[in-house]
Amino acid sequence: MDVGQILSDARAMLMILADEAGQELHVDLDDRLPPLLVDSDIILRVITNLVDNAVKYTPEGGRIVLSARTVTEGVLVSVRDNGPGIPPDLQEQIFDKYVRLKTNQPVSGAGLGLAFCRLAVEAHGGRIWVESDGVEGTCFSFILPVQTQAAHLSV
Repeated sequence: MDVGQILSDARAMLMILADEAGQELHVDLDDRLPPLLVDSDIILRVITNLVDNAVKYTPEGGRIVLSARTVTEGVLVSVRDNGPGIPPDLQEQIFDKYVRLKTNQPVSGAGLGLAFCRLAVEAHGGRIWVESDGVEGTCFSFILPVQTQAAHLSV
């Protein structure tokens, strides 16, 4: 699957939400991304979940950037925003079920999205993490390995 196409699809799906929130939503891709052996619907859901969270927590006038680049371990996908940030002591907990950040504004959701993202990325042989100074800006990233042949599945 072409990860660049998945990012473009995610942007198209969420552009209206970003526009309504007064935010910019950009895609930044390496020129030569290798194809990935992934379930495109699941990876699209991971990306849209991360972007949807960025839209929810980034203030009006904010900027969200989806990016993908090739790294040694595979393809690195990131969703970066300039919202309020995530405190360091909560950065691992937010991937647990039913955990949500407290904000001054109401935010919808049950707190399952990031738990799904972690399970989905790990099921593809990847890893996911968050980087934030806890004051301004958050970057969710995940790496998906490049596989040269299909895995053998036992049914």
